[in-house]
Amino acid sequence: MAGSKRSFDRANELFEGTNKSSDRVNESFEGTNKSFGRVNESFEGTNKSSDRANESFEGMNKSFDRVNESFEGTNKSFDRANELFEGMNESFVGMNGWRRGGEARVDPGGSGGWNAQGEIDGGAEKEIAMNRTWVIVAALLGLSGGRAFAQQTVLAEGAKVERLAGDFKFTEGPAGDAEGNVYFTDQPNDRILKWSIDGKLSTFLQPSGRSNGLCFDAKGNLLACADDKNELWSIAPDGKVTILLKDFGGKLFNGPNDLWIRPDGGIYFTDPFYKRDYWKRGPAEQDVQAVYYLAAGAKAPVRVADDLKQPNGIIGTADGKTLYIADIGAKKTYAYEVGADGQLSNKKLFCAMGSDGLTIDADGNVYLTGKGVTVFDKAGKQIENIPVPEGWTANVCFGGKDKQTLFITASKGLYAVKTRVKGAGSQ
Repeated sequence: MAGSKRSFDRANELFEGTNKSSDRVNESFEGTNKSFGRVNESFEGTNKSSDRANESFEGMNKSFDRVNESFEGTNKSFDRANELFEGMNESFVGMNGWRRGGEARVDPGGSGGWNAQGEIDGGAEKEIAMNRTWVIVAALLGLSGGRAFAQQTVLAEGAKVERLAGDFKFTEGPAGDAEGNVYFTDQPNDRILKWSIDGKLSTFLQPSGRSNGLCFDAKGNLLACADDKNELWSIAPDGKVTILLKDFGGKLFNGPNDLWIRPDGGIYFTDPFYKRDYWKRGPAEQDVQAVYYLAAGAKAPVRVADDLKQPNGIIGTADGKTLYIADIGAKKTYAYEVGADGQLSNKKLFCAMGSDGLTIDADGNVYLTGKGVTVFDKAGKQIENIPVPEGWTANVCFGGKDKQTLFITASKGLYAVKTRVKGAGSQ
């Protein structure tokens, strides 16, 4: 019996050992399960990290795309800036002063000009430097939005200013007829010339009364500010001249300079005083340099603006409701509301820049002249400057078969550039 008891005790010890071994096995399995849990957590963390990495790579790719777009816009802006600088360099090289009819002409900007020898004085040099500065500023501003700049330009894509004809003494007053032929004056040589739609130059009228500003009426007559005797003319297609006006209140005009014909045939014209060496008259007889209106069919004009220093360029909108007048002496251009009776009201400053001549396009943009051609939108915000390689740009108009060519009279030359917009009216 004692042996049996010892056997049972030994068996119990074995079972207890087995139980302990089983417990250790269970603990091992639990540890293994925890390890697998940690491995799974690691894999989940790794997957999340991979997702975040993929998101980061996608973001970086988008950023690179935006950077590339920015570089493309910047490159376009640099190209445009280079074109502007090249045009300005040509303009400054060509700057050599100018004279009308052998007389010394004061710089219309008012801060200097050209002396009797055709030399640029100190004031004009300062103004040239200021214009150079503004071109630089405009170019730099373009760097922040090359695509927006390209959309704002009035020029056709890739268009360049081209010299059509030269060797004139001083060109002025361009106006386009219904077909798109452009007439302009060579005032010191007392002639009106024609640039046809097929690119031929001819003389339309000589002598021409020293004509300055021109504009066609609805019947095809060419109206002219005849400066020789300070008159307003109507020239028929065959060259026959009719004198419409020669004085106001029994006194000679100062010298009709530029004009615009509104849709109903009424005529607005500016009358600044520029003393000419070819005049046979005495001093100014009018008490002010004013703007006048001649109603359709009327025999006498009415004075509609008498508070300007030196009115010069003039243009109206196609609907006849707004008139722009450049006060070149005050370096300002104003916009007026036009009444049915021809009277002007609600005078507002359009832009702080005067102009020798004005034109307008079908979008309502207004073009001013002087140092090249400067374009403003209908709100008076400057869009761009078109450099012209001459010392002074006098006047502009639209012409050509499609009315999408801007013609520019500048000192001794006639220039043109294609536009993406159409002109509005004769000028």
